[in-house]
Amino acid sequence: MRRFSLFASLGSLSTFALSATARGDYQPPAGYELIPLFDSSNQPLAPEGLGVSASGEMAVTNGDTVTLYNTWQNGRTVIGSVTNPAWLYDSDPVFLNNSTILFSENGNTDALWSVNFSAPLPAITQVTPTGSLPFVEGVTVLDSTHALVSGQNPTPPSYSGALYLDSVDLTKTSGNISNVVSNVGSGYPGNPAVTPGGHLVLLEGLSSSGSAFAHVYTSTGSSFADDALDNGNGSGEAYGIAFDSAGIAYVTTDHTITKISGIDAVTPGVSEFGNEGGGFLSSISYTGGAFNAGQAGDTGALIVNDSDGGAFAIVVPEPASVGAIGGIAMLLAARRHGRRR
Repeated sequence: MRRFSLFASLGSLSTFALSATARGDYQPPAGYELIPLFDSSNQPLAPEGLGVSASGEMAVTNGDTVTLYNTWQNGRTVIGSVTNPAWLYDSDPVFLNNSTILFSENGNTDALWSVNFSAPLPAITQVTPTGSLPFVEGVTVLDSTHALVSGQNPTPPSYSGALYLDSVDLTKTSGNISNVVSNVGSGYPGNPAVTPGGHLVLLEGLSSSGSAFAHVYTSTGSSFADDALDNGNGSGEAYGIAFDSAGIAYVTTDHTITKISGIDAVTPGVSEFGNEGGGFLSSISYTGGAFNAGQAGDTGALIVNDSDGGAFAIVVPEPASVGAIGGIAMLLAARRHGRRR
């Protein structure tokens, strides 16, 4: 997959100016570029949840609707879309394969669902019984026949803590849920993950202390490490997690993205990977190849959803894009200067 050029993605100077205003708060680290994502009406793409496949297809959830697109890039087309009145609060979708989407729903069903878009009419399946996954938060693929879900068994009146990880056997219709980790922490759950080294991750945010953690477990559920993610920013949030092609983890932590190098080590490296002044960064997904600042040929892309302005991609800029942005910035500055006279 090769990224599109700046002007193919933004369409025009006026579109760029609009996007800079709408999405100007988030500042990626030096050596990376932000590309705003738009819908078919040229408005900021603002789904409730999103996920991107390894080959670049994108799935989004919006209440009772799940839609699959051929690409995350602007100008995308719809492969399929389904609506179900049983869906109210859907998690970020994940790809079991290029045509099958998994997601959890915790508004009406507290269950795991799948949609297969390979047939002319997408096939909807409720994978687990209603109520089987209390306060289910998120899902990821454990292997070709199993999913890993995160959730919470809350205790009134605080409704916090008692977090869990469950494994779901996708080949069974009953008795398909096995608990892996239970009664964790004292905060709120984020999405689960499987690291490149085969460890399991349960994200937790503690609003009371302003701290966030990535609890790391062995494949059998034994505690391995508790990685602190707050970096002094007091976010108290840890929602989404994605891994680049080198195995580096990126976690959305309120208005920041936290980078974890060596997450499969007992003591990893934790640092901030860009931030914004407000909003809430939620969904995060990764697609493409390498993702190194200063390497113009790298094709990796972090796709992030922002409650304060819509989705965007973080990429390594191509030389032409850097020049175009510089030229546009100079033109806008000249226009502003002219208006002051």
